[in-house]
Amino acid sequence: MVNQLKKVIFKGFEALWSRWYPKHPEVSLQDKNLKNCKVLAHRFDLLDKLPKNGVVAELGVEYGLFSKEILQRCEPYELYLIDTWPNKSIHEECLKNTSLGERSYIQKTSIEYLNSLEENVLDWIYIDTDHTYGTTKAELEAAAKVVKPNGFICGHDYTSISYGGLKRYGVVEAVNEFCVAYSYEFIYLTSETTRHISFALRKI
Repeated sequence: MVNQLKKVIFKGFEALWSRWYPKHPEVSLQDKNLKNCKVLAHRFDLLDKLPKNGVVAELGVEYGLFSKEILQRCEPYELYLIDTWPNKSIHEECLKNTSLGERSYIQKTSIEYLNSLEENVLDWIYIDTDHTYGTTKAELEAAAKVVKPNGFICGHDYTSISYGGLKRYGVVEAVNEFCVAYSYEFIYLTSETTRHISFALRKI
C-alpha cells in the first residue's frame, strides 16, 4: 500500500515537472567525443590537469572560492573573473578571497563578456553560470571562438537536475549537442558523489 502511494505521488510530481520544465533537445554523443576522456575524482583534480601560467576566464564566480583554487593550483598568468554580482556584499567577499588587480573583475553577463573578446585569446575557460540550456548553449558557442584551438572549454554542473532547488538544468543537453555539432571531445569528466560534475572539452 505504501509503495503504491509512493508511485502515485511520484507520477503526479513527474507530470507537474514535465509541465514546468519541458524537455531540451537530446543529442547522443559519438565514440569520437568520448574516446580520450579520463574520469577524475574531483574538480580540484581537473584544475591540477589544466595548463599552468595561462590566460584564463571563470564565468560565474560569486564568492570567488573556486577562483581561489584556480589561483593556487593553476598559477594563471592572467585570471579574469566574470559575474554580475548583484549583491555588493558577495562581490566584496570575492575581492577578499582572490585579491587580484581591479581589471580582473568584470561585472558583465557571461555572453556580454565573451562577445567583447577577440578570437583565440584564452587558454581555457570555466563556465558556472545559470546552467540553463539556452545560456549554456550560447556560452559554449561563444567560448569556441575566444578559446585557442588547443585550449579547453570547461564547466560545472554537467547534470540534469538541481535536487536542492528542484530545478531542471540544461547543461548535459547543451554540452552534448555542442560536442557533436562542433567536433569537440571530452578530455576530463569528474565524478563527485553529489553529481555536481565538471567537464573539460577540447576541439577534435
